[in-house]
Amino acid sequence: MVPPTPATLPPDSDFVSPLLQRTIQLQAATRPTNLARHALTKVLRVWAPERLDDIVLGVNELVINAVQHTAGPQRLIVEKHPHHIVARVCDPWRNPTRVVPRTPDALAQGGRGLQLLNELAETWFVQTTEDGKAVCAAFRFPSQEDRP
Repeated sequence: MVPPTPATLPPDSDFVSPLLQRTIQLQAATRPTNLARHALTKVLRVWAPERLDDIVLGVNELVINAVQHTAGPQRLIVEKHPHHIVARVCDPWRNPTRVVPRTPDALAQGGRGLQLLNELAETWFVQTTEDGKAVCAAFRFPSQEDRP
């Protein structure tokens, strides 16, 4: 199996201008994963309740990765777009090419976060930011027109 790789999105993609946006500051939190999960749950109960569990699980993996592999997450930006919820976990590392999924052996206790994200999100990608990078995931949800 070939491991998934992050997508590169064109600047004019659906993920550029959100309809709504919330920013959760994580850099001073003693437990950034808990803060991110609780804040995200509050937002998603209103924006996309039908995808709440999947999105919280996927974003939790992004926050865990930032805790484990960088100096820590700085903030979580959650955006509502016409057909997607986009979550951006920002950290201070400037090298976006270091975000690479790995294929752990069967007995490894970690190393599956980005593979899980690949199953839960429609796409994920890495963007540079003014103070580091953001690992982003786009989760499709039914729009008003899609609902019965």
